[in-house]
Amino acid sequence: MNTKLIASYEPQGTTPDLRLVSGSVRAIHASELLIRVVATGICHTDLIFATWPAEQIPYPKVLGHEGAGVVVEAGSEVTKARPGDFVLLSFHNCKDCHDCNEGHPSFCSKFVEINYGGEDATYTTEGTDLRGSFFGQSSFAELAVVKETSVVNVTNIIKTEDELKLFAPLGCGFQTGAATVENVARANEKDRVAIIGLGGVGLVSIMTAKMQACETIIGIDRVPERLELAKVLGATHVINTSDENIDIQAEIQKVTDGRGTSITIDTTGNMGLIKAGLDFTSNRGQLIFIGVPPLDAMMDVHLVTFLQTGKVIRGTIEGDAIPGEYLPRMVQWYREGKLPINKLISYYKPEDFETALKDMKIGKTVKPVIVCRKRSPVVVEKQRRMQFRNSLQVILPKDPSSAASDDLDSPNDACAEAGLSVECGPESPSMCFEALWDQPELDFPTERLVQGPTDNREKESGIFEMVLNQRKDSEFSIISENSRVHQTESKPASNSDATMSGQSHIIYSYYSFLDLDISGLLPDDINYLEAQGCFRVPTPEALDEFVQEYFLHVHPALPLLDEAWFWATYTRSVRGRSNISLFVFQAMLFAACSFLPFSTIRSLGFASVHNARNTYYRRSKLLFDLCSDRNLVSSAQGALLLSYNATMKDQKRTNSIWLSTAIHLAQAAGADQFHTSSNPSLTSVNELKRLWWCCIVRDRILPLGMRRQLHITSLDVAHTNYLPTEKDFWREIDGSRVYAPQSKRTLVRVFITLCELTVPLTDVIKIVYPPGRLTDNTQKGRESLQSCEAGLEAWFERATIQFPTPAGILTREGSIVLYTNLLYIYYHAACFALYQHKAFIISQEQSKATSELQQTKSKIEDAALGITENLKELIQLRLERFLPISIAAYIAVPLVLHILDVRLAKRPLQIAQKQGKLNVYVETMKAMQKLYDGVDDVWTFIRTAIDYATIQDAENETSSQNGFCIDAVGCLGLKSQLITDKEYANDWGNVLVMEPVLYFRLSRTIDHSLALGRYSEDSTLGLAAPRLARLSSPRLFTIDMNSPEQTVDDTACERHQASVDNGDRVSEDAQEQFSLVPQMLENLDEFVTYDFGIEGLENEVDFKRSKLETGFLI
Repeated sequence: MNTKLIASYEPQGTTPDLRLVSGSVRAIHASELLIRVVATGICHTDLIFATWPAEQIPYPKVLGHEGAGVVVEAGSEVTKARPGDFVLLSFHNCKDCHDCNEGHPSFCSKFVEINYGGEDATYTTEGTDLRGSFFGQSSFAELAVVKETSVVNVTNIIKTEDELKLFAPLGCGFQTGAATVENVARANEKDRVAIIGLGGVGLVSIMTAKMQACETIIGIDRVPERLELAKVLGATHVINTSDENIDIQAEIQKVTDGRGTSITIDTTGNMGLIKAGLDFTSNRGQLIFIGVPPLDAMMDVHLVTFLQTGKVIRGTIEGDAIPGEYLPRMVQWYREGKLPINKLISYYKPEDFETALKDMKIGKTVKPVIVCRKRSPVVVEKQRRMQFRNSLQVILPKDPSSAASDDLDSPNDACAEAGLSVECGPESPSMCFEALWDQPELDFPTERLVQGPTDNREKESGIFEMVLNQRKDSEFSIISENSRVHQTESKPASNSDATMSGQSHIIYSYYSFLDLDISGLLPDDINYLEAQGCFRVPTPEALDEFVQEYFLHVHPALPLLDEAWFWATYTRSVRGRSNISLFVFQAMLFAACSFLPFSTIRSLGFASVHNARNTYYRRSKLLFDLCSDRNLVSSAQGALLLSYNATMKDQKRTNSIWLSTAIHLAQAAGADQFHTSSNPSLTSVNELKRLWWCCIVRDRILPLGMRRQLHITSLDVAHTNYLPTEKDFWREIDGSRVYAPQSKRTLVRVFITLCELTVPLTDVIKIVYPPGRLTDNTQKGRESLQSCEAGLEAWFERATIQFPTPAGILTREGSIVLYTNLLYIYYHAACFALYQHKAFIISQEQSKATSELQQTKSKIEDAALGITENLKELIQLRLERFLPISIAAYIAVPLVLHILDVRLAKRPLQIAQKQGKLNVYVETMKAMQKLYDGVDDVWTFIRTAIDYATIQDAENETSSQNGFCIDAVGCLGLKSQLITDKEYANDWGNVLVMEPVLYFRLSRTIDHSLALGRYSEDSTLGLAAPRLARLSSPRLFTIDMNSPEQTVDDTACERHQASVDNGDRVSEDAQEQFSLVPQMLENLDEFVTYDFGIEGLENEVDFKRSKLETGFLI
């Protein structure tokens, strides 16, 4: 491919020989990208290597290492970016050495070799090969072959090419200046900073020192204009070295009150200035040089004197920054007005590069940037047909009102829903994370369509075709200059058309990344699966939303797939050997659809989120039931995702059944033995490790919430490679399309911390929800309880060091706040269950009940308060709508207890305070009820349990035991012979101490109901029992976790409603139905507006968002 470039030939002495020439660029390799360079900064490093002696470095070559551009083509192994993405270019690193693995890529052991040396024959001009890959990019060219490690994908944060050219210099010079002050020097408000040399690097250092609020900021240079600019950018003092009479050291002592500078940064490489800098640096100060001195430069240091000063001399490269994390931060600083780099930049055309070099040398410009011309659009031949294997001919439904035609305007037209009204709706829920940058519009160019096999064997086995995007007047598809919008030459589509029109479902084989083996199915089975819509997935516009929401809101808590691998597969233009199972993908759609905006849900033909979840769940289950010959790992992955189905319809414990199935399949695949592999770095081992740890996490979260037994009862944490580490996720940290690298890294660490929590949770669940009856060994039981307490406490101490609470204080990222709070909700719920179990045991031991039960009650209250505070922060920041369904089970008992609190309160202020806490739970339940079916079941248990324990008992029960009576008093019957008139249980904690039978009747009824999947009262707890009477052990269950049946229920199939693909239409009032609060929540409101016997308190005490806003920026 032809390109213009600036070639560097062998210099004449110290004068560079740079020429603007035409040439051609070679094809990219698997780990490279072809970039259309929009702009590239000129750095002093380029001039150094343009004048380097030919004996030490080969010529000719192409320099340039501050590039910014648009991806034209990506190699098969590339995961960071795809065609059309905006990228900034920085330095290259090996990724494998110790420093790279430790997060210091600029100190890569191969840095000099792979960045300075480049490689042969990247470009050719007039028969002469030109070296490329300077800093992994050689961006002094219109088209550059770039190493993936040099790429920083900024598609989410930079929207135009004008912005892109502004940020081009971030890749080296500006990054070095900022990161040296922040990362290397770690400057703070007490520091006195001197910056020697006020070029682009030095002036950015000035800006960053100002951001760090340093006490004194001194700029040192010989160009008056730059000194004045330094004052504008934050320098408190400047020193002009062009004055021959100036004594730099004396001036420094003067402005620092004789103390010298605590941080001195040299950007010039001038030995005289470096020596002066060392002299005026204060004791225990640091001299950091980032300018490149002469190759033979030496500096004499009197070691004894130097020893006594405690000074530090250090060099640094690129400010020890990780570009993928640091460059986006710099973009944000610019937007916030903290880093006005626009004041430093001047733009030049490629043919004016000599003028740019001259202006930089004389100080007329600080940072020259070469802006490349725009290239002509790339023309790609349109693929007109797609073939795929099947044994059933598919006839696509057509709108009966449309005229018959053999040609289709788009693949959407073939399956568009007749009469479906599509209109723009509210933004995706994920957009509440303001710190997450806007997601790019993802295009689906025709290269993604796959030309199927055409050999005779496949024709004989049965092939059917779909004609896609075939147009009479055009045989070509044009991809625009920035490759971001796919259009046709004859009929350009508007953004709104591309986004909203024809959103429905199409056959799965339209996509090259999906795979399904149906070769073993009978024709009737295939017909049935097609009739139920199992072979259909959303069209590209909607599918992008599904996938983004999945990786935003499902994947962080259950990282089953390598996200980088997924995006590489998802955007691949041809079908490969490794594809995504249709069963897994349908399960992903099921898990993600709760977080889609309603406009998308409606455009797909669903009346509600519940309807969408049920449809995708059914399709997934049918694929699982009928496609028996499948990959064990994929089957386990899909089954694990289907364990998010929390409905208790027909009294089935669906989620536990799917969890059990996933674990059995994972074991059959050998996932539980991943740590025994001799090569733990293999991709297959990483896949098994992810799968097994996701099974473990689900096998702790689900049983703890649903009060059920463990399937995986032991963990081999003593093994070196057993626990997950950050290294297991290194590919997707930089390869995420929905999170910035730093955010992704933090989310990975949260997940790893959750995995560490599963270790103490294992013992907690074994004790609290054992597979058999409780033993009578009280001493052993107490020792086990103490061990569990210690394990949880030790984990909490470690976790809070890394993730302090409230999470919103330290981060603006809503996703991190969400998953950090989820982490601690699990912890507090475990403490709540453990201490409640301990209280139950104590209440059976009459002699020890009074004091020890009181202490345990306090711990239960602390755990409940922890859950409340975590939920409160999420509601304050409006993140409650992203909570998983499991939280409904976790908050069930605390919700009951807070309802009791409101009923027991006697004074207006007390009532209002307790209602505030109750409303935290009400808001949480309301948010989740809109998304999940199982919330209705949980509320049924709560309402019935309260009625059972209060109304019936208060009105009907007066029992007698051991010669005394307990009379129901008020609505709860909380007085007994053991409680004096002055004593009254005025909150749920006191109910536990004074009337444990009442307390455990409520709590264990909820526990039993959740465990069984149906309402179940705990008859072993008699309400009339004395407060200190020995209580019998609770009824325990051994839950049958049979695998899902491998056959389809014919009656269920007959009852199944027609799916959206069979022509369902959305009712006109669908949006209204979606937003209505159901009877469940109206019932719950009764407790908020309950008649407390005090006039004027009939009205609800509202949950005031305005009072809860704490200034957190989400």
